[in-house]
Amino acid sequence: GLAAGTSFRILNKTSAGAISGTFAGKPEGSVFSDDGYPWIISYLGGDGNDVVLTLATPVQAWRFQYFGTIANSGTAADTFDKDKDSLINLLEYALATNPNTHNPSPHSVTRNGSTLDFIYPKNKSATDITYSVEWSETLGNDWSNAGVGAPMILSDTGITQQITVTLPAGVNGSRFVRLRVARP
Repeated sequence: GLAAGTSFRILNKTSAGAISGTFAGKPEGSVFSDDGYPWIISYLGGDGNDVVLTLATPVQAWRFQYFGTIANSGTAADTFDKDKDSLINLLEYALATNPNTHNPSPHSVTRNGSTLDFIYPKNKSATDITYSVEWSETLGNDWSNAGVGAPMILSDTGITQQITVTLPAGVNGSRFVRLRVARP
């Protein structure tokens, strides 16, 4: 497939001045899908007066699929929780869940002697975010990744991976554990 951000100049205007008109009626910065790929059209591309198509980033493609927009705003914003399942959109994207449908908690924590196994699904298309597992004794400002093992793949469907991470169980055999996702 094509890499996110791949651009194609489909009209190279060599004369001075802006492009007049639109390509297939699409305004500047609009998004359309062709053969499953979400494209962003610009009439200001190249040297400022060319028509350029750019493949959306993975998170933009996900937003377009579920919200019909690539903008990180309104109900499509990273921090919005449209379905009120306590998973904000960025987590829905990271975990490959549907942001428009209430989902049960997609992760689990199991005690295994002196360790905890934290298991979560990972969206293989979400190549533009980072994942980290953190723990806390108090739910205060003491989140840490000390002693957290490397992620291991339990299964792979081609779309999602089931990931397990092992961490110390804590003094009393229990800890608060969270999955932190971030976009650089």
